[in-house]
Amino acid sequence: MILFSGDYDPDQDVVNGARVADDIGNALYIVDAESGERLWWASSKAGASLRLTNMTNSIAADARPVDVDDDGIWDRIYLADTGGRIIRIDFYTDSDDAHQINGYILADLNGGTANSNRRFFTSPEVGYYASGNERFYALLAGSGDRPDPMDHSVQNRFYMIKDYYPWSPQRTGDVYTPPQPIVENTSLCGDINNCHTLYDATTNLTQSGTTEEQQGAHNLLSNTSGWYIDLAEREMSASRALLYNHNLYFTTFSGRITPAAGVCDPSDLTFTSRLFALNLRTAGAVVRHFDNDTSDLSTADRSVELNVAGLPPAPSIFFVGETETEENGETVTTPVNKLFVGAGLDIPVSSTYRPVPLWWEEVINVD
Repeated sequence: MILFSGDYDPDQDVVNGARVADDIGNALYIVDAESGERLWWASSKAGASLRLTNMTNSIAADARPVDVDDDGIWDRIYLADTGGRIIRIDFYTDSDDAHQINGYILADLNGGTANSNRRFFTSPEVGYYASGNERFYALLAGSGDRPDPMDHSVQNRFYMIKDYYPWSPQRTGDVYTPPQPIVENTSLCGDINNCHTLYDATTNLTQSGTTEEQQGAHNLLSNTSGWYIDLAEREMSASRALLYNHNLYFTTFSGRITPAAGVCDPSDLTFTSRLFALNLRTAGAVVRHFDNDTSDLSTADRSVELNVAGLPPAPSIFFVGETETEENGETVTTPVNKLFVGAGLDIPVSSTYRPVPLWWEEVINVD
């Protein structure tokens, strides 16, 4: 079987105001790999195998499948659409061992205005978090208008969304009972008595606040359904996030056009690319030297400018496992255990972390 999302609706290119529903692309398909037969599909459209009425925007990003119990079979799929939604699709069996597929809007992060018409063009990164009594899947995604990276009309953000039902769907008996969508604040809640909101971590109070402010921020982080940070004016998320050892990395892009001074003069284009490195739980900084001051961690340590022209690639992570030296005519192997994170050829993170990846890929032998 082949699973893929519906792709981009070019009508989005001319949407300059609040969110508008799309004509095409607002779908998820499962197709027979040999015959090309469509086996199943989800959409807001009539006739879909699974009809989700709010699945109304095109899905340009890849679908993100998750095998929860490591049995080689997908249990869940996460989608991020160009309307600022994160969608969850569940594959499960009911009490009669019948196979079921259902889904819902996990988060709606579009505020309904031109300035908050946030769009996702990369699939969410997914990682499992467990500490004390709190367990959830963390979904990491940043907004931005990739077809028009010079669009400055939207306040883009980066998000960490908590999915508090990591192992199985929320059900009452065999009745699928999805929760209300997670939104940014209470003013966007459909049901104020059943409201799931996010913590605004932009000011980084867990590191920069007073003792009282730090404690208050940690309490809010524990009692909300995730966090977000505002990106700078003109800045957009440029890549899928990367998660390693409770730290997350992603790149951003911002551009500015300065009009020509005269009729015969060229316009001036200024591009800035950045790498962010944040703590998964708090959105705090994790790399001390990003602000050229290694004495402490501050908000300025959250990101560093990259030496990359144009849109930066997604961050990459790799390890130098060992070095070989010659001593007394013999080759001596010495472990290094060093982690590098970079974008393209620019590598601003070099740390002596112990390799404990929180994501994996299974390599299938097709011989």
